[in-house]
Amino acid sequence: MRWFCLTALYGGKKETVPVGGGFLRFAGEFAVGRLYTFAVCRLISAPPSDIMRESTKGENAVKHPAYRYLLLDLDDTLLDWHKTEREALVKVIREMYSRELTEEDVLCYNRINARCWKRLELREITKDELKAIRFSEFLTTLGITEENGEKVSEARVREVNSRYMQILSDIVIEMPDAARVCRELAKRYELILITNGTDWVQRGRLSKVSFADCLRGVVISDEVGCNKPAAGFFDGVKAITGDPDVSHYLVIGDSQSSDIAFGRAIGADTCWVHLRDDGQAGDATYTVSSLAEVAALLL
Repeated sequence: MRWFCLTALYGGKKETVPVGGGFLRFAGEFAVGRLYTFAVCRLISAPPSDIMRESTKGENAVKHPAYRYLLLDLDDTLLDWHKTEREALVKVIREMYSRELTEEDVLCYNRINARCWKRLELREITKDELKAIRFSEFLTTLGITEENGEKVSEARVREVNSRYMQILSDIVIEMPDAARVCRELAKRYELILITNGTDWVQRGRLSKVSFADCLRGVVISDEVGCNKPAAGFFDGVKAITGDPDVSHYLVIGDSQSSDIAFGRAIGADTCWVHLRDDGQAGDATYTVSSLAEVAALLL
Protein backbone atom coordinates (compact mmCIF):
# COMPACT_ATOMS: atom_id res chain seq x y z
CA MET A 1 0.00 0.00 0.00
CA ARG A 2 1.14 3.57 -0.65
CA TRP A 3 1.11 5.99 2.24
CA PHE A 4 0.89 9.76 2.35
CA CYS A 5 2.99 11.56 4.91
CA LEU A 6 1.05 14.61 6.09
CA THR A 7 2.00 17.58 8.18
CA ALA A 8 -0.70 19.10 10.36
CA LEU A 9 -0.44 22.69 11.57
CA TYR A 10 -2.54 23.61 14.56
CA GLY A 11 -2.03 26.19 17.25
CA GLY A 12 1.50 26.89 16.05
CA LYS A 13 2.51 23.24 16.48
CA LYS A 14 3.48 20.86 13.71
CA GLU A 15 2.83 17.13 13.74
CA THR A 16 3.81 14.70 10.99
CA VAL A 17 1.70 11.58 10.58
CA PRO A 18 1.39 8.75 8.04
CA VAL A 19 -2.01 8.45 6.41
CA GLY A 20 -3.05 5.61 4.10
CA GLY A 21 -4.13 6.78 0.65
CA GLY A 22 -7.63 5.45 1.19
CA PHE A 23 -8.04 7.68 4.22
CA LEU A 24 -6.71 10.86 2.65
CA ARG A 25 -10.09 12.39 1.78
CA PHE A 26 -11.55 11.50 5.17
CA ALA A 27 -8.54 12.95 6.96
CA GLY A 28 -8.78 16.16 4.94
CA GLU A 29 -12.48 16.60 5.68
CA PHE A 30 -11.87 15.90 9.37
CA ALA A 31 -9.06 18.41 9.39
CA VAL A 32 -11.23 21.14 7.91
CA GLY A 33 -13.90 20.43 10.49
CA ARG A 34 -11.31 20.87 13.24
CA LEU A 35 -9.70 23.95 11.68
CA TYR A 36 -6.47 22.07 10.91
CA THR A 37 -4.43 22.82 7.83
CA PHE A 38 -2.83 19.80 6.15
CA ALA A 39 -0.01 19.89 3.67
CA VAL A 40 0.94 16.79 1.70
CA CYS A 41 4.69 16.47 2.11
CA ARG A 42 5.32 13.51 -0.13
CA LEU A 43 3.97 10.26 -1.46
CA ILE A 44 6.02 7.21 -0.63
CA SER A 45 5.77 3.46 -0.62
CA ALA A 46 6.61 2.35 2.90
CA PRO A 47 4.90 0.79 5.92
CA PRO A 48 3.53 3.23 8.50
CA SER A 49 6.07 2.14 11.14
CA ASP A 50 8.94 3.31 8.91
CA ILE A 51 7.24 6.63 8.21
CA MET A 52 6.54 7.06 11.90
CA ARG A 53 10.16 6.43 12.82
CA GLU A 54 11.47 8.97 10.29
CA SER A 55 8.86 11.58 11.11
CA THR A 56 9.71 11.66 14.80
CA LYS A 57 13.29 12.83 14.68
CA GLY A 58 14.15 16.01 16.51
CA GLU A 59 12.67 17.64 19.56
CA ASN A 60 9.80 15.18 20.05
CA ALA A 61 11.78 12.14 18.90
CA VAL A 62 9.85 9.54 20.87
CA LYS A 63 6.35 10.99 20.94
CA HIS A 64 5.16 8.45 18.35
CA PRO A 65 7.74 5.66 18.46
CA ALA A 66 7.69 2.52 16.35
CA TYR A 67 8.59 0.46 19.42
CA ARG A 68 6.29 -2.41 20.30
CA TYR A 69 8.28 -4.07 23.08
CA LEU A 70 10.09 -2.56 26.06
CA LEU A 71 12.83 -4.81 27.41
CA LEU A 72 13.13 -3.76 31.05
CA ASP A 73 16.00 -4.63 33.35
CA LEU A 74 15.04 -5.68 36.88
CA ASP A 75 17.68 -4.81 39.47
CA ASP A 76 18.41 -1.13 40.04
CA THR A 77 15.90 -0.31 37.31
CA LEU A 78 12.56 -1.56 38.67
CA LEU A 79 13.75 -2.98 42.00
CA ASP A 80 16.24 -1.39 44.38
CA TRP A 81 19.10 -3.86 44.28
CA HIS A 82 21.36 -1.86 46.59
CA LYS A 83 18.85 -1.96 49.46
CA THR A 84 17.93 -5.58 48.74
CA GLU A 85 21.54 -6.69 48.71
CA ARG A 86 22.33 -4.84 51.92
CA GLU A 87 19.36 -6.33 53.78
CA ALA A 88 20.16 -9.89 52.68
CA LEU A 89 23.87 -9.53 53.45
CA VAL A 90 23.30 -8.15 56.96
CA LYS A 91 20.83 -10.95 57.71
CA VAL A 92 23.03 -13.82 56.52
CA ILE A 93 26.16 -12.69 58.39
CA ARG A 94 24.15 -12.03 61.54
CA GLU A 95 22.46 -15.42 61.28
CA MET A 96 25.55 -17.51 60.49
CA TYR A 97 28.29 -15.61 62.35
CA SER A 98 26.43 -13.48 64.94
CA ARG A 99 28.18 -10.43 63.62
CA GLU A 100 26.77 -7.02 62.78
CA LEU A 101 28.10 -5.49 59.60
CA THR A 102 29.14 -1.86 59.31
CA GLU A 103 28.38 0.33 56.31
CA GLU A 104 32.01 -0.05 55.23
CA ASP A 105 31.62 -3.85 55.37
CA VAL A 106 28.57 -3.63 53.09
CA LEU A 107 30.41 -1.36 50.65
CA CYS A 108 33.31 -3.81 50.61
CA TYR A 109 30.96 -6.65 49.63
CA ASN A 110 29.32 -4.45 47.00
CA ARG A 111 32.69 -3.85 45.36
CA ILE A 112 33.62 -7.53 45.45
CA ASN A 113 30.25 -8.63 44.06
CA ALA A 114 30.23 -5.97 41.32
CA ARG A 115 33.71 -7.01 40.24
CA CYS A 116 32.63 -10.66 40.08
CA TRP A 117 29.55 -9.85 37.98
CA LYS A 118 31.68 -7.80 35.62
CA ARG A 119 33.97 -10.79 35.16
CA LEU A 120 30.91 -12.96 34.52
CA GLU A 121 29.68 -10.56 31.83
CA LEU A 122 33.12 -10.80 30.22
CA ARG A 123 32.91 -14.61 30.48
CA GLU A 124 36.04 -14.77 32.60
CA ILE A 125 34.29 -16.84 35.28
CA THR A 126 31.18 -19.02 35.51
CA LYS A 127 28.10 -18.40 37.63
CA ASP A 128 29.16 -21.13 40.11
CA GLU A 129 32.61 -19.59 40.41
CA LEU A 130 31.06 -16.19 41.05
CA LYS A 131 29.03 -17.55 43.95
CA ALA A 132 32.12 -19.08 45.54
CA ILE A 133 34.55 -16.23 44.90
CA ARG A 134 32.48 -13.36 46.25
CA PHE A 135 31.86 -14.82 49.70
CA SER A 136 35.31 -16.37 49.98
CA GLU A 137 36.86 -12.94 49.41
CA PHE A 138 34.35 -11.19 51.65
CA LEU A 139 34.73 -13.53 54.62
CA THR A 140 38.50 -13.27 54.33
CA THR A 141 38.23 -9.47 54.30
CA LEU A 142 36.10 -9.61 57.46
CA GLY A 143 38.72 -11.78 59.13
CA ILE A 144 36.28 -14.65 59.55
CA THR A 145 37.94 -18.09 59.67
CA GLU A 146 37.17 -21.65 60.64
CA GLU A 147 37.40 -22.55 64.34
CA ASN A 148 40.95 -23.81 63.79
CA GLY A 149 42.00 -20.51 62.28
CA GLU A 150 42.09 -21.83 58.74
CA LYS A 151 40.50 -20.04 55.82
CA VAL A 152 36.76 -20.71 55.54
CA SER A 153 36.29 -23.92 53.56
CA GLU A 154 34.74 -23.98 50.12
CA ALA A 155 31.84 -26.05 51.46
CA ARG A 156 31.12 -23.47 54.15
CA VAL A 157 31.36 -20.64 51.65
CA ARG A 158 28.73 -22.34 49.51
CA GLU A 159 26.48 -22.70 52.57
CA VAL A 160 26.75 -18.98 53.23
CA ASN A 161 26.02 -18.16 49.60
CA SER A 162 23.05 -20.55 49.49
CA ARG A 163 21.49 -19.03 52.61
CA TYR A 164 22.14 -15.53 51.28
CA MET A 165 20.29 -16.33 48.06
CA GLN A 166 17.37 -17.84 49.96
CA ILE A 167 17.04 -14.60 51.89
CA LEU A 168 17.37 -12.59 48.66
CA SER A 169 14.48 -14.45 47.04
CA ASP A 170 12.13 -13.16 49.74
CA ILE A 171 13.07 -9.49 49.53
CA VAL A 172 11.30 -7.10 47.18
CA ILE A 173 11.98 -3.35 47.36
CA GLU A 174 10.46 -1.54 44.40
CA MET A 175 11.94 1.63 42.96
CA PRO A 176 9.81 4.79 43.35
CA ASP A 177 7.16 4.91 40.61
CA ALA A 178 7.99 1.39 39.35
CA ALA A 179 4.43 0.06 39.59
CA ARG A 180 2.80 3.23 38.27
CA VAL A 181 5.17 3.54 35.33
CA CYS A 182 4.82 -0.14 34.39
CA ARG A 183 1.04 0.14 34.40
CA GLU A 184 1.12 3.24 32.22
CA LEU A 185 3.61 1.77 29.77
CA ALA A 186 1.71 -1.53 29.56
CA LYS A 187 -1.24 0.32 28.05
CA ARG A 188 0.80 1.06 24.91
CA TYR A 189 3.68 -1.44 24.83
CA GLU A 190 4.38 -5.04 25.69
CA LEU A 191 6.71 -5.21 28.69
CA ILE A 192 9.31 -7.96 28.91
CA LEU A 193 11.62 -8.25 31.88
CA ILE A 194 15.26 -9.13 31.12
CA THR A 195 17.58 -10.01 33.99
CA ASN A 196 20.90 -11.65 34.72
CA GLY A 197 20.49 -13.81 37.77
CA THR A 198 19.65 -17.15 39.32
CA ASP A 199 16.31 -18.36 38.03
CA TRP A 200 14.68 -19.43 41.31
CA VAL A 201 15.85 -16.31 43.14
CA GLN A 202 14.53 -13.95 40.47
CA ARG A 203 11.28 -15.91 40.07
CA GLY A 204 10.76 -15.78 43.82
CA ARG A 205 11.21 -12.02 43.91
CA LEU A 206 9.05 -11.44 40.83
CA SER A 207 6.18 -13.39 42.38
CA LYS A 208 5.98 -10.64 45.01
CA VAL A 209 6.18 -7.48 42.87
CA SER A 210 3.08 -5.34 42.52
CA PHE A 211 3.42 -4.99 38.73
CA ALA A 212 3.70 -8.68 37.78
CA ASP A 213 0.41 -8.56 35.87
CA CYS A 214 1.86 -5.88 33.56
CA LEU A 215 4.55 -8.17 32.17
CA ARG A 216 4.20 -10.08 28.89
CA GLY A 217 7.11 -12.31 29.89
CA VAL A 218 10.40 -12.70 31.74
CA VAL A 219 13.81 -13.71 30.38
CA ILE A 220 16.40 -14.83 32.95
CA SER A 221 20.01 -15.55 32.05
CA ASP A 222 20.01 -18.90 33.86
CA GLU A 223 17.10 -20.06 31.72
CA VAL A 224 18.48 -18.99 28.34
CA GLY A 225 22.04 -20.12 28.97
CA CYS A 226 23.81 -16.77 28.60
CA ASN A 227 24.01 -13.38 30.25
CA LYS A 228 23.41 -9.90 28.96
CA PRO A 229 25.14 -8.40 27.01
CA ALA A 230 25.53 -11.55 24.87
CA ALA A 231 23.42 -11.27 21.72
CA GLY A 232 22.23 -14.84 22.33
CA PHE A 233 20.12 -13.51 25.20
CA PHE A 234 17.81 -12.09 22.52
CA ASP A 235 16.78 -15.65 21.62
CA GLY A 236 14.90 -15.81 24.89
CA VAL A 237 13.10 -12.58 24.05
CA LYS A 238 12.14 -13.77 20.56
CA ALA A 239 10.77 -16.98 22.05
CA ILE A 240 8.19 -14.81 23.80
CA THR A 241 7.38 -12.27 21.09
CA GLY A 242 8.06 -14.21 17.89
CA ASP A 243 9.33 -10.94 16.43
CA PRO A 244 12.96 -10.76 15.20
CA ASP A 245 12.77 -7.11 14.07
CA VAL A 246 15.07 -5.25 16.50
CA SER A 247 13.59 -1.89 15.48
CA HIS A 248 10.49 -2.87 17.44
CA TYR A 249 12.44 -3.11 20.70
CA LEU A 250 13.75 -0.60 23.21
CA VAL A 251 16.16 -1.88 25.89
CA ILE A 252 15.79 -0.01 29.21
CA GLY A 253 18.21 -0.45 32.10
CA ASP A 254 20.73 1.03 34.52
CA SER A 255 23.87 -0.85 33.45
CA GLN A 256 26.07 0.38 30.63
CA SER A 257 28.04 -2.87 30.53
CA SER A 258 25.01 -5.15 30.64
CA ASP A 259 21.78 -3.50 29.43
CA ILE A 260 23.06 -0.82 27.07
CA ALA A 261 25.75 -3.13 25.70
CA PHE A 262 23.08 -5.80 25.11
CA GLY A 263 20.96 -3.38 23.11
CA ARG A 264 24.00 -2.43 21.08
CA ALA A 265 24.86 -6.11 20.50
CA ILE A 266 21.47 -6.82 18.93
CA GLY A 267 21.18 -3.46 17.14
CA ALA A 268 18.26 -2.13 19.20
CA ASP A 269 17.70 1.34 20.63
CA THR A 270 18.53 1.79 24.30
CA CYS A 271 17.47 3.92 27.23
CA TRP A 272 19.94 4.34 30.09
CA VAL A 273 18.17 4.85 33.43
CA HIS A 274 20.85 6.85 35.20
CA LEU A 275 19.63 6.63 38.80
CA ARG A 276 23.04 6.94 40.44
CA ASP A 277 26.01 9.18 39.73
CA ASP A 278 28.23 6.35 38.55
CA GLY A 279 28.91 6.53 34.85
CA GLN A 280 28.73 8.37 31.55
CA ALA A 281 25.91 8.18 29.06
CA GLY A 282 28.07 6.47 26.46
CA ASP A 283 26.18 5.72 23.28
CA ALA A 284 22.73 5.03 24.73
CA THR A 285 19.96 6.30 22.46
CA TYR A 286 18.26 8.05 25.38
CA THR A 287 19.33 8.91 28.93
CA VAL A 288 16.92 9.54 31.80
CA SER A 289 17.38 9.97 35.54
CA SER A 290 14.16 8.39 36.81
CA LEU A 291 11.44 5.94 35.86
CA ALA A 292 9.01 8.85 35.66
CA GLU A 293 11.19 10.26 32.88
CA VAL A 294 10.95 6.92 31.03
CA ALA A 295 7.18 7.31 31.00
CA ALA A 296 7.43 10.94 29.91
CA LEU A 297 9.74 9.89 27.08
CA LEU A 298 7.52 7.14 25.72
CA LEU A 299 3.95 8.23 26.40
